Amino acid sequence: MDDIYRDIYSRLYYGSDGGSLRLYTTDQATWLALPGTPGALRRSIDEAELSLATQRRIRLRPDAKFFLFVNLWQMVALPIQLAGRVQASEIEGILSHDINLLLNEASSETKEGEEVSGHAVLDAFSRSWKRLSLSEFGLWES
Repeated sequence: MDDIYRDIYSRLYYGSDGGSLRLYTTDQATWLALPGTPGALRRSIDEAELSLATQRRIRLRPDAKFFLFVNLWQMVALPIQLAGRVQASEIEGILSHDINLLLNEASSETKEGEEVSGHAVLDAFSRSWKRLSLSEFGLWES
């Protein structure tokens, strides 16, 4: 694992950064609208779900949405931004691509009218890892 990501994950886990890694600021409306923020990530998840619903009448369960949101924000977008490796505006496109790939994989065995679970999304991460754009950052490599 790259030392910069090791340090960032440690600070996120132990909270030793004195609160500077908070998800939201006092002006949530502005913060949520910026690219590379939790709000932008949520919009990408919602847009991918809408696409699935429109094309195949498949929805995401709340656990699937939250699994994507928490893991992609805390484990991918935030560390990449803190490392300064990618501009915030670029992260939105990378994650949008990967969310669509993951949801297509997660829903591959889901029948029309059914919902995709968080477990199916977790399995999709494992099966799709090498095809995900985020894998190029070496976040979780040995």
